[in-house]
Amino acid sequence: MGRLLNNPLRGMNEAMMRYLYLILCVLLSQTVRAGTEDMIWHMTPEDSHIGFRVNIQGTESDGVFPKFTSRIVFDPANLDDSRVEVVIDLSKIEATYQDVEENLPKEAWFDVARFPIATFKGGQFQALGNKMYSVTGQLTIRDVTRAETLHFSLLEYGADLARIEGKMKISRLDYGVGQGDWSTVSFVGKDVFLDVALTATRRSK
Repeated sequence: MGRLLNNPLRGMNEAMMRYLYLILCVLLSQTVRAGTEDMIWHMTPEDSHIGFRVNIQGTESDGVFPKFTSRIVFDPANLDDSRVEVVIDLSKIEATYQDVEENLPKEAWFDVARFPIATFKGGQFQALGNKMYSVTGQLTIRDVTRAETLHFSLLEYGADLARIEGKMKISRLDYGVGQGDWSTVSFVGKDVFLDVALTATRRSK
């Protein structure tokens, strides 16, 4: 008589609470997914490019990285959940001067045998006014990762189409691009100017 009896409803209540918790987690994940699906953009490569400019012996030399991919989640009304990731294939470069094309992939510069790609992962967006924005993220070139900022204009933002143009200034020396005799600025300037133009749609083509 003095022995306490277990409450048969206690186990049922705990099981029910766990079940309800799982349902709540599923509903929340679906809500978050639904909230960000409209923010996903798919780049159209034929209308996008990443170019570069650098001073060589007092003359501006330019070129482009023709092969790159991107993952874009962006909404100017929801910058906190916006993010971008760009992967650039450094093994393919098109430049005004042939020697630039031929030398940049080599060991003293990008060393594509060991570091075939460059990446930019950004998630700190800021509205600057007049359709101007910035995004700060981690840029990785060779074996160096540093915080860099892309400033861009939102040229178009519609139901199914978005276009931006942006610029980023970096120092090649910060990333070890230009080893040995090329690590000075007597021949090649340290500043590299990146020009970015992206066109994207909400639906993948």
